[in-house]
Amino acid sequence: MLYHTVKNGIRDTAAAAGTATLASDTGAGDATLLARGDEVPAMSERTRIAAVDAVPARGSYLFSVEDAFTNEREAILVPCEDESGVEAWLNNCPHEDQRFDRGDGAAIRDGEIICPKHGSLFDACEGDCGNGPAAGSSLRPIEIAVEDGDVFLVDDGYTYLKDGGLDDDEGPSSTSHLSF
Repeated sequence: MLYHTVKNGIRDTAAAAGTATLASDTGAGDATLLARGDEVPAMSERTRIAAVDAVPARGSYLFSVEDAFTNEREAILVPCEDESGVEAWLNNCPHEDQRFDRGDGAAIRDGEIICPKHGSLFDACEGDCGNGPAAGSSLRPIEIAVEDGDVFLVDDGYTYLKDGGLDDDEGPSSTSHLSF
């Protein structure tokens, strides 16, 4: 199983079986050793999102979460060339609140998620943007774990709600104010 975490701006991926791992550079020129034994959530604290195989090779898997403040948000799983095979991000450009996946998959080319409004490119594995109006910004990560081909939500800041986006419904209901 792989476990992804972001703490103090440091993104780290570690094997759950390991007790410690070397984190990426902290910016001060030194690397930090992170203890992992108590960070991997127990099975009861995880929610299965989807199978890794359900994430399109050139698109995204859309799902909905609720944050700690009860705000409903959309998130996406995207293919990534790291060991886990996928990463999870909130489904919007940090430059403007523009959805990447509007229900038919995010546009992804050469390992980069493309903002449909301004064309900024975000690295699907790291979340960083190096061009366009969003240059210098990063996507907001969702912590996931991959085990036996399944993706689990392990982020304490979010609760899984459902597959698909927030506006995915079957159309007007019997309580609709529309008339024909």
